[in-house]
Amino acid sequence: MVVGEVAERAEFLVIGGGVGGYVAALRAAELGAEVVLVERRGVPGLGGVCLHEGCVPSKALIEFARQVECVRRLAAGQIADWRPDVVGAWERRTAASARLAEGIARRMKALNILIVDGEARFNRRRRVAVQQANGVGFIDFERCVIATGSRPRQLPLLPVDGDRVVDSTGALDLRVLPGRMVIVGGGYIGLELGTAYAKLGVQVTVVEIGPRLLPGLEGDLVRPVRKGLRKLGVDILLSTRPVELTSEGLLVAGEDGGRQVIPADVVVVTAGRVPNTDDLGLHMADVPVTDDGLIVVDAKCLVRPGLAAIGDVTPGPAFAHRASAQAIVAAESLLGHPTELDTATIPSVIFTDPEIATTGLTLDTARSMGIEARTATASLKASGRASALDTDGFARLVIDPDRDLVIGAQVVSPHASDVISELTLAIELAASPWDIALTVHPHPTFSESLHEAAVAATKAPTRRRAV
Repeated sequence: MVVGEVAERAEFLVIGGGVGGYVAALRAAELGAEVVLVERRGVPGLGGVCLHEGCVPSKALIEFARQVECVRRLAAGQIADWRPDVVGAWERRTAASARLAEGIARRMKALNILIVDGEARFNRRRRVAVQQANGVGFIDFERCVIATGSRPRQLPLLPVDGDRVVDSTGALDLRVLPGRMVIVGGGYIGLELGTAYAKLGVQVTVVEIGPRLLPGLEGDLVRPVRKGLRKLGVDILLSTRPVELTSEGLLVAGEDGGRQVIPADVVVVTAGRVPNTDDLGLHMADVPVTDDGLIVVDAKCLVRPGLAAIGDVTPGPAFAHRASAQAIVAAESLLGHPTELDTATIPSVIFTDPEIATTGLTLDTARSMGIEARTATASLKASGRASALDTDGFARLVIDPDRDLVIGAQVVSPHASDVISELTLAIELAASPWDIALTVHPHPTFSESLHEAAVAATKAPTRRRAV
């Protein structure tokens, strides 16, 4: 773009090249729009936090840690003084992210999408100013998608210095394993990182200010994960708050007022994420935000006609797959196509050990909606695959017996992130438990637990739909 006072025009503008932004740009271009995408890190930044600092690097770390743990367990007493190649693993996942970003760029080039390296801020209702290395340019747009994502929340008492105190991004960038790590925050980010580093041989302590890990999840979903953390030697301090970092470690205070210092080479702050809306000039575009800095959208992902917002800047769980789903809806809505996002079947996954995956309604939520729901559960204790791996967990279906429908599911199991898609599809297709029970599942697999839960559901009194 040309830097200067005269604004260029864009039929379809996307602000942010993350997993939501680039998908919106691709879909709009597929529908025939002329698309401009502004990304503050240019082509190398395509894919955003998910690709470079979050989903992909964290899952690479988790898989690396799983493999290391397997080797240690199988080679016990056979291999002496063996150490994982942390630097090599970091280099491989960094290279993988770069390759994926290049692939996104090639797809955009094929669709004639213009990528602008710069940082956009609104300065009118339908205009943005783009700060680039050589000055400021302006873009007037007809339609726009805000997809600027989020960043780690900071704690004033534990300022991130990139050395002893890091955030989740910094924790994924470690190239030397610390001896002792304290993770502040018992949410999904903290537990995923804690699990991985514990498997790599780091002594991990999790400090959670609340009375339980993974607040918001049902207690029975969390119990197998906590058991797994104990097996890995992870110390868990609940109802405990950080006070200050000392030369010896992290000073914390319990609910009873008692204090202790936890030795720490590295402290990882995982206190949630903050939407990147505070420096967008949204007031200049008459876009209101909530007290948390979020942009409220409708089922079509629209703020108003001609303007959409997606991903972490909107209310709801900060999932990459949610952002991508919103991106398609936003692009289609802005270009006049009938579409709407069904948020009821967006699955949630936590990559602990075992993994936790949920979709649809919980029993309590269903009953609060007036549905006389019930559940059917299958334990992994009966699973040959689970016994071979010495793991724990279960699969649970939430059933609406009056309509003979699967309306929700929760799975705690290795590979739960993969098997949950079957249950999400079952809900989308308005499937009966009979549909799952009559589907032959391969043996021995973790998906068999879904079959067992469905069989249990069909044995309870229900009104089976006529075929």
